Amino acid sequence: TFQVMDTFTPSDANCIDHDDLELGSGSIALLPTDFTNGNQFAATTSKEGRLYLIDINNLGGYNVAGDTQIPQEFMVGEVSCSTTTTPVAADGPTWDRLYGNPSYWNGNLYAAAANIPLKQYQFKGGLLSPTPVAESPSSYGYRGGNTVVSSNGIQNAIVWAYEKQVSGIGLLHAYDANSVSNEIWNTQMNPTRDGLGEGINFSTPVVVDGRVITTYN
Repeated sequence: TFQVMDTFTPSDANCIDHDDLELGSGSIALLPTDFTNGNQFAATTSKEGRLYLIDINNLGGYNVAGDTQIPQEFMVGEVSCSTTTTPVAADGPTWDRLYGNPSYWNGNLYAAAANIPLKQYQFKGGLLSPTPVAESPSSYGYRGGNTVVSSNGIQNAIVWAYEKQVSGIGLLHAYDANSVSNEIWNTQMNPTRDGLGEGINFSTPVVVDGRVITTYN
């Protein structure tokens, strides 16, 4: 049978649980050790809009005084949970929730929260710099964007990001993975040929055999 070997609980667990901003809105990205000083890290996020870097060999448990028991945490979103937060306010256009999972390529981590641009972070000295090195030209809808990276090793890398826009239309983006400020293409650049129908929340594109597969209603 499976047994729980270790756990991690954010220090603001009570606040984010009360306002529906908890962990569990996305999955975990396992990271290679080439930019982590050999440490076996994983990245995960919460609906609060916070990113956590955890050591998979020691998840850290719970520390009510702060998340100092894990390698790193910081906000991707621009609003954090507090005693004045209400569940109604912590959704829709007023909150930068994170869904899906962050994507990794060549020392870079990508995360697209709701209502703000896709952000690109880089590893420096074994940890992530909390200041993004690049942001996408446009902001995302109420459920953010889900990303995947395609590349030929460390060359020709593209960040593919799918979102359901506020209008309801699905939109697939392609960014230069070296700097997501450079949007190469999206399905609305030539909507007659490439445009999608009604989008699906939380959908993640799949890249296989030279094709990108996504979904819409």
